[in-house]
Amino acid sequence: AALQIFTALGPRDEVALYAFDTQLERVAHFTSDVARLEAALDEVVPPFGQTSLYDAVAKTAQDAVARTARGSAGDLKSIAGSDAAPQRLAVVVLTDGIDTSSRFSPQQVSGIASGIDVPVYVLAVMFSIDDPGRFPAGQAAKSSSELGSLSRWTGGELFTASSPAQSDIAARRIIDELRHQYVLAFEASTQPGWRPVEVRSRNRGHVVRVRAGYMAGGTGA
Repeated sequence: AALQIFTALGPRDEVALYAFDTQLERVAHFTSDVARLEAALDEVVPPFGQTSLYDAVAKTAQDAVARTARGSAGDLKSIAGSDAAPQRLAVVVLTDGIDTSSRFSPQQVSGIASGIDVPVYVLAVMFSIDDPGRFPAGQAAKSSSELGSLSRWTGGELFTASSPAQSDIAARRIIDELRHQYVLAFEASTQPGWRPVEVRSRNRGHVVRVRAGYMAGGTGA
């Protein structure tokens, strides 16, 4: 699935590759060089023991925003005053879906990612016996439910796969959605508190994904 996403990169797309267990490690810096990404992927050691999935998602989303706020030479850019096209961000997570040692809860990570407007797409790869679609009970089903909520609150989605064919289909759907992102601007409420956001399409056949809402008050959203 990762290779399929890499090979779908456009000339202006950039990807960074991270690996995690209880710590997050960046194994490839942001690049559009597919060969470099493939070589870095070959060096990733499968995690063993405890994993901090939710902590890794939160830190990766923050890194993506930090990258967008900087130019290629590392100079800070004013997003509001820049003539460049808005950069679209997303975090794509490939995981078995099990978290054992995160400090953050799924709800906290959802708040962090949606607060900085980074959709999180999760591809949970698991054995067929753990597929929550077939066996809606147990730890795998609970983790999938939490990951699904996390993804949808940020404007992303959860995909599960128990075979290479399902992984390929999920990867293609993620790529397709990332190619159809739009920026909508609105005036935020000045009253403090949580404000839900809902976007609808007149075409009922369209699926619209948007972050669940924002915290109003203070300097606005």
